[in-house]
Amino acid sequence: MKNMPSSVDSKSPTKGFIINNLAIQVGAFGNKDNAIALSKKYTNKNYEAKLYPFTNNEGKTIYRVKIIGFRSYKEIDDYKERYNLSNVVIVGVKWVK
Repeated sequence: MKNMPSSVDSKSPTKGFIINNLAIQVGAFGNKDNAIALSKKYTNKNYEAKLYPFTNNEGKTIYRVKIIGFRSYKEIDDYKERYNLSNVVIVGVKWVK
């Protein structure tokens, strides 16, 4: 990732931001079973895949699949390379002014 720090000091807001729980979203499904199947594919000893349901404007539940537990953008890049992921959404960064 260009222009992103390789790690973040979670104790110092003077660094620009703090990571509460850096994660990546790898998919979103209307079918819960599909979301569960994808979450099992990406869970390993270092990272856990979790489902985050939300209701869209039409009242349909969508299950977002997020991999949690990353401590740095470098870890995300390594994970993406290991699992051949190219389209992910990075979530969980809290910006500090």
